[in-house]
Amino acid sequence: MSKRRWLVVVPVFWFAFVVNPAYVVGCGSAESSPKFSFGEADMLKLIDAVNAAQPIAFTSGDAHYTADFSLLQKPGADQDDTSFRAPPALALQAYACGNRTFLQSASACITVSELPVTGIVTLREQVAGGDNPLPMTLIVKGTLRVYGYDMRSASLDLNDQVDTISLQSSDGRSVQLTVFDAPMLGAGGTDISFVKP
Repeated sequence: MSKRRWLVVVPVFWFAFVVNPAYVVGCGSAESSPKFSFGEADMLKLIDAVNAAQPIAFTSGDAHYTADFSLLQKPGADQDDTSFRAPPALALQAYACGNRTFLQSASACITVSELPVTGIVTLREQVAGGDNPLPMTLIVKGTLRVYGYDMRSASLDLNDQVDTISLQSSDGRSVQLTVFDAPMLGAGGTDISFVKP
């Protein structure tokens, strides 16, 4: 390439590089991009609401059950999570940084915020006119996922080695049980109906 061409190409390149509007406003205006209306603390409040709620009553076949939840944020990889330990009542929770995952589907992005949880689900069978059997304790792990930029679409999926439990929230403050698939409930475990409080 001749020296004369270099004298034209280099200044044009640097001019385009310096005045590129993408460096000023980015790939999209920050003012027009959506903002999250919640953070990790809000997701933890939803977990606290699940813990504080009355046991969820449901039927499977002819049997009546209640499920009570005791969940907390799953510890990091450097902590032991082989057994569930409830935090002391007066201990302050340390909120660690959370992860947000962005999944691309076709040409649109679906924004998902995820919070790993662990804990215990206590399942009790309700027997009319007799002694209720001892409660069954399930040690579960799972993920609270919030789809979008606010808490209007949250799902909490829990499982142990064989059981699957799913809860949904449309307001970020309360949940509804949608799936309780446990082999111990028999064939009716996948066909549950809910008892309104």
